Amino acid sequence: MLSSLQNPLIKQIRKLHQAKQRRSQQLFLLEGTHLLEQACLAYWPIDTVCYTLAWGQKQPNLLGQLHQQATHVEQVSSEVLQAIATTVQPDGVVATAISRQSHLASLAFTNLGLVLETLQDPGNLGSLIRTAAAASAEGLLLSAGS
Repeated sequence: MLSSLQNPLIKQIRKLHQAKQRRSQQLFLLEGTHLLEQACLAYWPIDTVCYTLAWGQKQPNLLGQLHQQATHVEQVSSEVLQAIATTVQPDGVVATAISRQSHLASLAFTNLGLVLETLQDPGNLGSLIRTAAAASAEGLLLSAGS
């Protein structure tokens, strides 16, 4: 169990409170059970999970899944979890996940592209496709929820 705020892993996670560090490390924080459940469902690449003993006892199934999916899983003291969390009252788990921005950088769009997230109305999609074509957009990306 990690109980020192001076641990190099804990220091690295605490740096992620700053946007500059999130960009340079290409990681971001996930805080709370619900976000981790959603990340697992989406097969999002999870780097490190820090959890308290109490949380692990309440969430044994999710903890087991995180042991399989995450690169590192560490039990931490409540004080350490409080220090790495950005929420006022964390529920016992904080994780770092790998940013997928690097995948978007490899797309072949050089001028104009259109990215749509959770678009529900097919009529709106048709209008956006026609607009993108009229503007000579090179590509169109839709999120999984579209």
